[in-house]
Amino acid sequence: MEHLIKDEIDKREKIVKNFNTNYLLEAGAGAGKTTIIVERVINHIIDGSVNPRNIVAITFTKAASLELAQRIQRKASDYLSKEEYFFAKERLERVEEIFTGTIHSFCELLLREMPFEAGLTPGYEIVEASEKFYEKIWYEFLREFEERYKEDIKNLNRFNIDYRELKQSAFIAMDNPDITFVGFKDKLEFKSVEEKFERIDTNVLDASLIKTGSNLGKLCISIIEDKRNLEDYIDIILIEGPKISEGEDLALKFIYKKHLQSDGVEKIVDFIEILLSIYKDLNAIIYNMCTSFINRVVDYKDKRYTNSLTFNDLLFRASNLIKTSSKARTHFKNKFKCFYIDEAQDTDPMQAELLLLLSHDGDIEELNSLEEVKPRDGSLFIVGDPKQSIYRFRRADITIYESVKKTIASHGEVVYLDINFRSTNSICSWVEKNFKDRKDGFAFAKKATKVQAGFEKILSLWSDDEKEIDEEKNKLSGVYGYKFSEDMGIKEEEYVAAIVKDIIDTRFIEEKIGRDKIETRKIENKDIMILTKSNEETGRYLDALKAKNVPALLAGEKKLGDTREVFNLYLLIDFIIYYKDEIKLIAALRNSFYLELETINYLLKLERQEKILFNEEKIKVIKHPHLKEILVYLSEIFVDSKALTPITFIELLIKNKMGIYDCYREYTEIEKRDADTSLVQTLEILKSKKPISLYGVKEELEDIIEKKVNYELPLDLNFAQNAVRIMNIHKAKGLESSIVILAGADKKRTLGGDSHYVEKIGNKTKGYIVYKKNLLVNCPDEDNKKSREREFKEAELDRLIYVAATRTKSVLITPSIIDEKFFLQPLSNDFSSIIDAKNIEITKQDEASSFRKLEEIKITNSLIKRNQISKPSYLKLRPSSLDEFKTYDREIELLEDKHTPRGIVYGVIVHRVFEIILKNKLDIEAISQIEINYAIKTSIKENIETLELDNDTLEGLYPNNTFNLEDIKERENIIKDLEIYLVTNLKSVVDSFLNNKDIVELFSNAKRIFTEFPFTASMDTSILNKNQNEKVIVNGFIDLLIQNKDGSFVIIDYKTDIVSNEFCQETFTSRYINQLEVYKKVLEEVLKAQEAIVDRLLIYSTCLERIVSLKETSLA
Repeated sequence: MEHLIKDEIDKREKIVKNFNTNYLLEAGAGAGKTTIIVERVINHIIDGSVNPRNIVAITFTKAASLELAQRIQRKASDYLSKEEYFFAKERLERVEEIFTGTIHSFCELLLREMPFEAGLTPGYEIVEASEKFYEKIWYEFLREFEERYKEDIKNLNRFNIDYRELKQSAFIAMDNPDITFVGFKDKLEFKSVEEKFERIDTNVLDASLIKTGSNLGKLCISIIEDKRNLEDYIDIILIEGPKISEGEDLALKFIYKKHLQSDGVEKIVDFIEILLSIYKDLNAIIYNMCTSFINRVVDYKDKRYTNSLTFNDLLFRASNLIKTSSKARTHFKNKFKCFYIDEAQDTDPMQAELLLLLSHDGDIEELNSLEEVKPRDGSLFIVGDPKQSIYRFRRADITIYESVKKTIASHGEVVYLDINFRSTNSICSWVEKNFKDRKDGFAFAKKATKVQAGFEKILSLWSDDEKEIDEEKNKLSGVYGYKFSEDMGIKEEEYVAAIVKDIIDTRFIEEKIGRDKIETRKIENKDIMILTKSNEETGRYLDALKAKNVPALLAGEKKLGDTREVFNLYLLIDFIIYYKDEIKLIAALRNSFYLELETINYLLKLERQEKILFNEEKIKVIKHPHLKEILVYLSEIFVDSKALTPITFIELLIKNKMGIYDCYREYTEIEKRDADTSLVQTLEILKSKKPISLYGVKEELEDIIEKKVNYELPLDLNFAQNAVRIMNIHKAKGLESSIVILAGADKKRTLGGDSHYVEKIGNKTKGYIVYKKNLLVNCPDEDNKKSREREFKEAELDRLIYVAATRTKSVLITPSIIDEKFFLQPLSNDFSSIIDAKNIEITKQDEASSFRKLEEIKITNSLIKRNQISKPSYLKLRPSSLDEFKTYDREIELLEDKHTPRGIVYGVIVHRVFEIILKNKLDIEAISQIEINYAIKTSIKENIETLELDNDTLEGLYPNNTFNLEDIKERENIIKDLEIYLVTNLKSVVDSFLNNKDIVELFSNAKRIFTEFPFTASMDTSILNKNQNEKVIVNGFIDLLIQNKDGSFVIIDYKTDIVSNEFCQETFTSRYINQLEVYKKVLEEVLKAQEAIVDRLLIYSTCLERIVSLKETSLA
C-alpha cells in the first residue's frame, strides 16, 4: 500500500511541474483533481513559460468556474506572501487575466471578438430559453410557408401523417446545428411503389394456404380476395412490416403446416416478400418526406435567425469560425497557448473539436479527421474520469473522451490517479468490490470497452476502524441498507425522513481534520445529502423533511406554482381583474384567504357579490369579523391596484402577506423560508418581464406557476449552511457529503426513449431522427442503431450509480432491494448493517385548525343559526350527481352488438374527436381531411397510449379481436393494432356526422358554436326542483352548444350507446332527459342577464348516425 501511495505522489509532483508535455489526467472520484489544476496553473505562471492571459481554464458549470477562479486567486495570494517567490510577483498579481469559465462563455468570447468572421453582427443575442425559441420559429414557419408547402403536407396526409406532429422532431434538428439530418439514400416515388403493388397477380395465389392467426396473414388474404388500392393498406403494411426479420422462414411462419408441400406455397412466399419490399419502400418514402420537411424548418431558422444563438449555436459557430477562418485561427492560437480542461468526460463533439483545433500544431486544412490532430507540446492539460460520464442526453459521449485520450497518448502522456482523498477505507473498499469485475455484468471491467470505462483500483488514505465502530453503536461508518415496503402504510420519502431525523437526533460520525487527525462528533443537518434518480422526486423528500421540522434545501428545479403562496398570489390577481365573477371570488376566499366553505356560503347568501364588494356601508354591517376584515382589505387593495404600477402593487401584496400567506397559523422557519424564496423568485421574474398592466401580470403569472426555476436561493445563509441537501444524481456530480442517502427503492432501471441517432464519418456528422411511434416510420437500420444506443445507455446507468455511491465521505445508506429490475438493486450487497427508522409517525401539515380558524367556523355557524339557514352547504356537483337527474348505468347496454366499439373509453375518444374538429368551426363543409386525421390521431394518442389493457376494455374497443389477456401482455404491438382499427371506425363516425343533413342544417343556422362548453354556476336547488332551498355549485361540460341566429340555443349531447332505431326516442329520453334538462336550467341561469332561451335538447347517436330530439318532462 505504501509503495502505491509513494508512486502516486511522485506522479502528482511530476505533472504539476512539467509544462512541456500534454497530459490527460484520469482521476477517480475524490482524487483532488481541482487541487492539481490549481497547483499546476500557479506553478506554470511561476515558471514564466506562459503569461496568465494566455491560459484558458474550462469547467463544466458556472459554479465550478467561479470556485476554480477563487482557488487560483487564493493560491496566488499564498505564494505572494512568501519571499522566495518575489521574482514571480508581477505574474502572480495578474492571475485574474486567466480566462476561467464554461465552454459556452469561452465560445462567446471568441465570437464577440471576431463576429464578422463568424458571419454575425456585433449585436447578436444569446437565447437561453431554447424551447420557446424553437416553438416561435416553428409557428412562424408554418404561418409563412404552409401554403408554399401544401403539396408536401398533402403527401404526408396521404400516409396519415399530420405535419404538426413533427414539431418535437424539428426542435431536435434545430438544437443540433452541427448535425446534418438525413434519410434513406434511395429517392423513391410513391407511383413506382403503386405500380409494384398493382403488378401483383392475385389470381395465381391461394388464400386458403395462409394462416389467419396474424394480422399480416389477414392482410395477405384481404389483398388476394378483394384487392383494393395500395392506399387502403398503407397503415397495416407499416405496422406489420417491421415484425418480420430478415432471413426468416416465411413459409413456416405464414403457411399452414398441412399445406407446406402444396404447389402454391412458393408463390405465396414470393407474394409476402413483395409486400415486405413494398413496406421498405413506403417506409423510406415517408421517412424522407418527414426529414425533408424538418430540414426546411432548420433552413428557415438558419436564414431568419442568424444573429440569435442558442448555447449549441454558440459552440457550432465558434468551432466553425476556427475551422473556416485562417485569420481567426492565427489570432486565437497566438492569444491562447495553454488549455486546462476539467470534467473532460462530459465533453460533446463540438467542444472537443474546438479545443483540439485551437491546440493543433499545423494547418488544420490538411486534417481528414480529429484523430489526426497533433497538439502543440504543453498546450493541453485535460482532467477527467470516464466512470463519471453521465451526460449522454447532452451529447457527452464516452467515445469522444476515449478518442481524445488516444490523441494525448500519441502526443503526450496519460496519467492514472487512484487515491481517493474524500472517502474512508471502508467506503473505497466497498466501491471497488461492487463496481469492479462483477460476474452479473454490472459496472466496470478492468479495461475500457467501446461503451464502458475501465476500473482498476481505488485507494483511501482514511482508515476507519470497524471494531471500534461495532463497540460504539451510535457511531455511523460504512454502508447501510434500509428495508422499505409499501406494506408499511407510509411513503418512502416519509420513511427516509424518519431515518434522517433519527440520525440527526441520536447518531455520531467521524470527521477527518487535516491529514491525520480524526474526531468523533454529533451528526448535523449539513452532513446529510439525499440523492434521487430524477428531479421529479426531490420535492417529495423536501416536504417529508419539512414535516419532521428538519431544515432542508433542494438543488435543481421546481415549479413555482407548487408553492401555495405563489399560487395564492395568482388567484388574488385573477380575482381583482375579474371581481364580478363569483367563481373567482370563491377561489380567492377559499385559497388565498383560507376560508371554510361554510363561511363563503354565508357571504354568498347575504347579497350578490358585486353589490357588497367595495361598498363601505354594506361591509360595515357585516357581523362576521373575519369576513369583514377580508372585505375591507379587498376594498383597499382594489383601490391600490388602480393607483400603483403593476410591480409596485405586487410588492405591496407580498409585503402585506394577507391573501397570500395563511394568516390563520404560525409558519415554521422552514415553511416561511420556502414561501419567501418562491415569492422573491416570482417577483424577480415579473420584474424582468416588465408587465405594463395587471392583465400582463396575470399572463406572466400563468407562465410562472408552470415555470421551472432553480431551487437554490438561500435568503438565510445560516439556514443554507446547515440544512440537509436534496438533489438528483446528475446535480450531485462534483459534490460530496459525510452521509449520502440514495433514495428511490421503487425506481426501475429504465433507459428512456431515443430522439435521434448520430454517425460520425470523417469530418461529417450525420443524424437520423427517431419519429413518434404513432407515425409508423423507422429510420435506416433502426434496429441496429437502437441496439447500439441501448448498450451506451445501459453502461451510463451503471456509471450514474457509481457517481451516486462515490459522493460520500464516510456513510452510504441505500435501499435493500432483491428484484434486479430496480435501479439501485446492484448496491444491495455487503451492508455494514440494516438501518431502521425509529420514529415513523407521519406528521400531517395543516391538519389541525388554528384557534382562529376554529373561531371562524364557530362564528359562521352562530350567524347561520341566527338567520335560520338550515344545513348550509356549498357543494360542487356535476348534474349527474343530483338524484333527480341521474342517468342510466353506462355499463348496461340494451343490445349486445359485438361488432361496434362501445364503453366509456370509446365514448371519451369520440367526444374528444368532435371537440377538436368542431372548435371554432361554423362552416363544417370546410373541415379538411387533414384536420379530421389530426383530431382522430390526437384523441387516440391521449386516451389509448396510457390505457391499462384488459379483456373487458378490449372487448369494448376492439370487437371480434382474437386476443386474450395473456397474449396482450406479451404483445407490444396491441396498441398499434387498436389504433388502426379505431382510425377506420372514427373516420366513418366523423364522416357520417359531418354529412348528416340535420347537423348541416343546424350549423347553417348557427351564429356561434361552442365545443365542450364548460359551466360552473352557483344555484339554488329550488331551481332544480329540490324540496329544500340550498345553494350548490353545479359544474360540467355541454358537448356541443349552438347559438342560433335568433339568439336561442340548442344543446347537443353525443352518445355512443348501442340502441335500436325503433325505440331510440324512448330509450334516449328515459336515459338522458334529466341530464340535459339540468344543462338547460344551468345554462339559462348562467345567461340569465341575456334572457337566453334553450330551444331544443338533442342527442346525436353515433350508433344510429342521426339526431334524436328529446321530449322534455314536467320540469321544463
